[in-house]
Amino acid sequence: MWIRTLVLTLLAGSPAALAADSALVYDIRSGDRIVGSRTVAVRVVPPDGDLIPETRLITSITKVDTTVAGVPMRLHSRADARATDRKISFVASTVTNGDSVEIQARQVPDGSWMVTALTPGNIQEMTYRAVEVDLTSMDLLDPMRARLFTADLGTAELLLAETGTVVEGSVRDGGPVEMKIGGVTVPGRRVELALPTGTSAFVWSDQGLLLQQDLSVLGTRLTATLRALPAARTWGQVEVATEFTTPGTSIHEQEL
Repeated sequence: MWIRTLVLTLLAGSPAALAADSALVYDIRSGDRIVGSRTVAVRVVPPDGDLIPETRLITSITKVDTTVAGVPMRLHSRADARATDRKISFVASTVTNGDSVEIQARQVPDGSWMVTALTPGNIQEMTYRAVEVDLTSMDLLDPMRARLFTADLGTAELLLAETGTVVEGSVRDGGPVEMKIGGVTVPGRRVELALPTGTSAFVWSDQGLLLQQDLSVLGTRLTATLRALPAARTWGQVEVATEFTTPGTSIHEQEL
């Protein structure tokens, strides 16, 4: 199920929110109980003149150890991405209760996607046209590209780094909220992604930093919350989001 794998997309931020090298830690809870954690390291490489754009090197490591409907669920994932404002490529490896899968994906010059899924004894290659993918789950981890998810609300076709499949759902504005992060009150806005299998809610700060995500994993409600705010970026232009648009449309899941 895609909802199980979307536990792996718990971070986003903007250049305003992150220093050149930042590590963010999220506590993953089921109710009041901590069942896992996620650590995301973002290295921002400044642009070099007009030819070499700003690049973000992203590494995320997620661990979940809990019980769902009496059945143990142990998940360990590592994802590495290289992102610029125009494109992103990534490799993601996930082990869930001993079952492993590795997804390799890159966007070619015409905008289409080449995706390879490797499991023990099997290799599956997939191709998606540019119009079939709006964003990837790794975009939600990128300090700049995550803004596309919040500023262009409506229907989103999301390529999941953890499975290599594409899901489509409606994105809607959930309104303003306030959250306590490391003892600091941070204003934010809730954004919801609705799919037939459930709704995942994100809370972003006005600088684009993902503060919290709620989701269901095999019927269990999990919440991932940022433990502390990152250091402020000390170079480059600071951009602050001032509004979110709020269209909504029908939803369905795209099967391969």
